[in-house]
Amino acid sequence: MAITQTTLYSRYMQASEALEEHAVKVAEKLSGGNSDKQLIHKYNLMSSWMDYIKDFISVSSVVEGATPGSLIMPQITGPFITDPATLAYIGACIVLGIRDNEGTYITIGRVNRANADTWKDDLYEAINSRTIITGIKCTPRSTSTALYEIVFTEQSDKYNGQYLLVSPGLTIADGYVFEPVRGGATPSVFEGKNLTDEQISKFNSVLEDIAIELKISYNKNSGNIVSY
Repeated sequence: MAITQTTLYSRYMQASEALEEHAVKVAEKLSGGNSDKQLIHKYNLMSSWMDYIKDFISVSSVVEGATPGSLIMPQITGPFITDPATLAYIGACIVLGIRDNEGTYITIGRVNRANADTWKDDLYEAINSRTIITGIKCTPRSTSTALYEIVFTEQSDKYNGQYLLVSPGLTIADGYVFEPVRGGATPSVFEGKNLTDEQISKFNSVLEDIAIELKISYNKNSGNIVSY
């Protein structure tokens, strides 16, 4: 009965695991002074076949996506400057940003530095108004060290390992620690390589011979695998 490529892949994985265990036994015999050339030859032949098949055999796989864990934006205690000359020197805006893993700077939110009474609310609105562009939003998280919770809305790994960036010249609340982005995963699909019926038959024959040599039976509960 013809087998599927998925079944062939399952057999290959089982044979690979069994061969690793066999390699340990071979090494133990050799270290004990056993120089059985036939034993070594058979092991090398099976290893060569497994290495050869590895370049052909594969199955479709899916990587599940995940949004990164949220970050905490620090409380900013100042300075809030109105002097035009000073603003021209340090910048007129409070800017929150982040870099992606390609080094591109992403502006999360930008507000006028001089608006000491409204900048927090302004920044909240600015961040959430850009969510459709950045894939980042914020929610209230007011504590002595935290201002907002920065939430990532897209399943992606592009920000993993990166940190929030705030404008220079700002005073951050004592005790705040910048943490990196963690846990993001970009969903992806690997289609695998399609084998011909002739290739499947040939490789299956090799795996059957290896099973006999290693004295194993392929798990009948994995796909369409049949025990010998």
